[in-house]
Amino acid sequence: MSNSPPVMKLPFVSAPCACVVRHVPLPAEIERHHIWPAYDQIKKHGKVIDDTRANLCPTAHTNVHAAIRRQLKGENFTLGNVYQRRIAEEGLRKIREIAEPQRQRAD
Repeated sequence: MSNSPPVMKLPFVSAPCACVVRHVPLPAEIERHHIWPAYDQIKKHGKVIDDTRANLCPTAHTNVHAAIRRQLKGENFTLGNVYQRRIAEEGLRKIREIAEPQRQRAD
């Protein structure tokens, strides 16, 4: 049995990077992106509680984090492809889903 964290699978993507089907040139590394960003989990819970990840090339990883940061600031950010946007949207959903109960308790 593997101790590897779960990896988010996207339809029609079979390349090592979940966002780019064909890399030219191939990326030197693949990064494992937390779908719910680790920094947000640590801020809210003191540790990572959801270790679901997606394998991303460095460019896709940077684009996903940029999309999350800009959307949290209320900016529209459409750089990247549909897969990068889906991963960013899922991360934002988790950030907002967990933040919402805290806002309601404060009212």
